[in-house]
Amino acid sequence: MSKKKIILLCSVLGVVVVILVLGILYMSAGSQYKTVLYPNTYINDVDCSGLTAAEAEKKVLDSYDEYTIDVVFREGKTETIKGSDIDYTYKLTDSIQDILDSTSILFWTRDEKRDHEYTIELTATYDEDKLAKKINSFTELDTANMTAPVDAYIVYKDTQYVIMDAVQGTTLKPSAVKAAIEGAVYSGKDKIDIDEEGFYTKPEVENDNTILNNQLASLNTLANAHITYTLPGDLKAEITPDLIRSWLTVNAEWNYVWDEDTDEKLLVYISNISSEITKATTSDEGETKQPFQSTLDGVVNVTLGTYSTFTGYTMDINSEFDTVKQEILSHAVVTREPKYSSSGGGTTNYGIGDTYVEINLSRQHMWYYKEGKVVFEADIVSGCMTTWRYTPEGIYTVAVKSSPHTMKGEIDPSTGEPIYVTTCTYWMNFIPALGIGFHDYDSRGNWSSDAYLTDGSHGCINMHGSDAQTLYSILDVGTTVVAYYSQPYTLTYESGPSSSSSSSSSSSSSSDDDYTSYDTSDTTDTSDTTDTSGSDQQWQQEESQRQSEDQHDQSSEQTQDQSADTGGGEEASGGEDEGGEDE
Repeated sequence: MSKKKIILLCSVLGVVVVILVLGILYMSAGSQYKTVLYPNTYINDVDCSGLTAAEAEKKVLDSYDEYTIDVVFREGKTETIKGSDIDYTYKLTDSIQDILDSTSILFWTRDEKRDHEYTIELTATYDEDKLAKKINSFTELDTANMTAPVDAYIVYKDTQYVIMDAVQGTTLKPSAVKAAIEGAVYSGKDKIDIDEEGFYTKPEVENDNTILNNQLASLNTLANAHITYTLPGDLKAEITPDLIRSWLTVNAEWNYVWDEDTDEKLLVYISNISSEITKATTSDEGETKQPFQSTLDGVVNVTLGTYSTFTGYTMDINSEFDTVKQEILSHAVVTREPKYSSSGGGTTNYGIGDTYVEINLSRQHMWYYKEGKVVFEADIVSGCMTTWRYTPEGIYTVAVKSSPHTMKGEIDPSTGEPIYVTTCTYWMNFIPALGIGFHDYDSRGNWSSDAYLTDGSHGCINMHGSDAQTLYSILDVGTTVVAYYSQPYTLTYESGPSSSSSSSSSSSSSSDDDYTSYDTSDTTDTSDTTDTSGSDQQWQQEESQRQSEDQHDQSSEQTQDQSADTGGGEEASGGEDEGGEDE
């Protein structure tokens, strides 16, 4: 072989050797990337350049904060589960070593200048028992702490019916919520909103419910009224929107309507008010008694005899029904008295009112009240306490005033003449049928407080002249007069001049020939005189009724001869319902 060829061969071999050495050196230098990652390598956004698989995995896992998940409930409440509570740990689903194993080092000089980004899914492990225990500790899942949802409903507020918002409540199904939280933890979620997930029990009726809104419109048409009654005594009654609502009928479409049943309920309500008024203005002892708030003796029950003119309160039920229905349907808001067919003297003092004359026959004193205030009072002498002459208690009305006035007694059958004829200056009649009234009688000698027991009038109310003058000047015709005995009393039997029977105790039955006749004053003229007379039978019936109703103390008996001394101030009167006109 020629020298030239040998040199060429050596050169070639040298080049090959150099190439092999360089290749070995190149590959040797690039082989590091089989154990460490290329520069600019990011795994899950974590820079892992030059790290081994183990180092890179640790760094990636360390980059994650401790796992937490917020469980959001209603009412601003949030429960947090920490990874440490349940031994929560992360794990990569793929190995970083696989990245290194798949790395080519042939072009490592090129690849180490490039960016290498990898995403590896994470998985987690945790203690399921600890998770269940943690969830079970949430107070929001304790049924005792849950509030039930409330349907939207209609209520009267201010001046109309409105819909009150439905209340969503906090009622949950614990088992369903627990499963949802466990699923969220398993998926690695950091938040779960229980409300957004739809786990709360919802109200059945929400604000926009069609039926509810139709009912609202009907109620504001049919029940938007308020009627407050002004009633006697302490009685109170009012027709409120909600009461009207309770009377309405709900039809097949679940809407409110006014029908015959509603009319009936309204009528029953008005009738009940009428009954309560009757009860409140009537004594417990029966319909013949009327309660009255006296000046000195509290509430007394005044016997309403035959001649009492007080009617008490009687509601005109049909008229009141028509009025109330119209007011309701016109949305009225009013305060008023009911419609009465008779209404006593006012709404105060058990229906007697605040303007009246009060005569306490036991105390022998009278008061004149106007609008609740005493404008006049005076001592008086009333009828003598015999069955013929005592002043009957009752509630009456001033029928006539006369000045001057002539009073005539009963006709004496033996003479055919009145037992007396006398005049007074001031006459105020309040029991026309019996001729009993207030009048001046200055010729009376005995004005003591017990004069009436044995030396009283024949039924009228004797007054000093000055007192009678004052009362006459201020007393109006039509004023109520309340006469009562505040203490038990005994009546001595005394027959009238036309009776031939002998005296007997009031505890005995009236004899057949009891007779009383009375003179009453003219109710239209200021000076005329009119005579009236009654029958034996009528007096007997009324005296028997009086004894039954009053149940007076009959333990003692007083006897007194009749006196007709017109100058001495004795007058003619009869029993409770049959008093006579005073002298």
